[in-house]
Amino acid sequence: MLMTKLTAIFVLIISIQTFAQDKGCLGRMEPYPELKNLAEISKHLDWHAASDAEIKGAHCLRKNPITEAEMNDWLSANQSSQNISKKINGIQFENESIENLKSFEYLTTALDFFGKVDPALQKQFTSSCKKVDCAVKEIFGKAEGLQLLYMQRKFGMNGSHLAKKSTSSWKKEELDVVLLSLTDFPEGVLPFEANRPLVHFERGYMLRGGDGVIADATIELFDLWNEQTPEKKRYTVTHEMGHALAGVTNLDDNKKWMDLSGWSQSTKIVDGKPQKESHAKDMHSIISKYGETNQAEDFAESVAAYRYHPKRLLEANPKKYNLIKEAIFDNVEYTSEEACNNPKRLSSTYQETIQKVINEWTPTPDQLNLASKKCNESIIVKLSADGAVNLKDREIQNCYEKAINQQAKELGMKLIDNLPNKEFLAPMFRNIKLAPIQSDKLNKMVKMTQDIHRKNLKTEFNNALKKDYNFPKNEPNEKFQYVYQSFDKSIGFEPFSRKEDFSKIADKLAKKINETNSLRRKLHLDFSESEISEQVDLMIR
Repeated sequence: MLMTKLTAIFVLIISIQTFAQDKGCLGRMEPYPELKNLAEISKHLDWHAASDAEIKGAHCLRKNPITEAEMNDWLSANQSSQNISKKINGIQFENESIENLKSFEYLTTALDFFGKVDPALQKQFTSSCKKVDCAVKEIFGKAEGLQLLYMQRKFGMNGSHLAKKSTSSWKKEELDVVLLSLTDFPEGVLPFEANRPLVHFERGYMLRGGDGVIADATIELFDLWNEQTPEKKRYTVTHEMGHALAGVTNLDDNKKWMDLSGWSQSTKIVDGKPQKESHAKDMHSIISKYGETNQAEDFAESVAAYRYHPKRLLEANPKKYNLIKEAIFDNVEYTSEEACNNPKRLSSTYQETIQKVINEWTPTPDQLNLASKKCNESIIVKLSADGAVNLKDREIQNCYEKAINQQAKELGMKLIDNLPNKEFLAPMFRNIKLAPIQSDKLNKMVKMTQDIHRKNLKTEFNNALKKDYNFPKNEPNEKFQYVYQSFDKSIGFEPFSRKEDFSKIADKLAKKINETNSLRRKLHLDFSESEISEQVDLMIR
């Protein structure tokens, strides 16, 4: 009888969820009136996994906002020693760190849904600033600019309203809370990606059907977030980060997670359209009402519970607790001050062994070729802008160094293949602190990579342009819009995402060929293979 009542009421809960829950969003905190009867028959009385008092009393929780001095110190301590000069979105930077330049590019480049530059939104800036620190303060505000630069570089979270459509600029006090929320994860767990949006949705607006939504799983915070207590603001960010981490670990839809509460899905027809419904057999193992919505909300709520009310999660389902402990929190526990201040981290256990593999690694040509492909997208962008590229440029050399070190790290990461939750651990291990390859050895690897890359990149361009029907036919510029189709994903990224860059490169090459004073040009013949090869050789040096 009890189970029947629970099932009936659970169906009622699902039927009245807002658009927010369907999209993996954090809705209003107040329980619906229909939930009152549920309190009489269920031990899960709270809409969320932790109250304000429990959040405030959580162990190892930073209380005070991160200071300007702390942010500046971290930015200075975590950058490469070799600086470069580069123009980004209208501003010419001089002798600036590669890390700061990349972060500025992330913060000021408007991207569309496909991750391409959005010309309609992209801004070009006029500034006398020669350093990124100066430019971000000028563009975003003295306090907010530093906060956004720090947040992007340290945590990989992009809060810029210039980078994503339908967003608003942040206020310092708001970013203070967001940054505190990000510190609630163990040092090194973030960033899980290089550039993930964490933005304030356009003020005064909501998503259609999203009335009552505080935030969503794409990590957009809405006006209602500003009305919450500081504790619930913090909780909300952690909840949404739980969704984001689930996305990169593929954990919340994994059978291993779903089986822990007996989650299953069914489809019903509503207004002639199929609609998925989620059901859990073991409702008592779910630690909040909101977590009962579906397996994704169950996961995000469990992540928040692990951080702010671990006892509740541990008592409800020890297997969930242990999975999140290992896959998300790197074995750092928050059951006491002693536990979180002196953790036995999973990544640390493997750090020494992985380092040894890296130190003894002698790469094969195929491995160096794979490393070089990680630099191809930036090279394509440079070719599109300048018409030529020198693979000895410091920026490209730095890319090689980073790619080679990453290749070595990935080799060492194979050591975790024997762990029971290995499929979820790669994002966490991406930030493991390892010493780079010794400089002399690395320099030799970079030289080998450069030679391999130059040869292979020229071959890829020659083959693509020669097999492209329009390019050898010496057609007008607009015909080059499909040149990208002659390249495949083996180049290291999805060619479609840079189709305009490929078009510009082909156009520049065609103009160079047409400018030669050869007999074939005087006769307006199709481009020959030797003409294409000659220009490709000049283009890639």
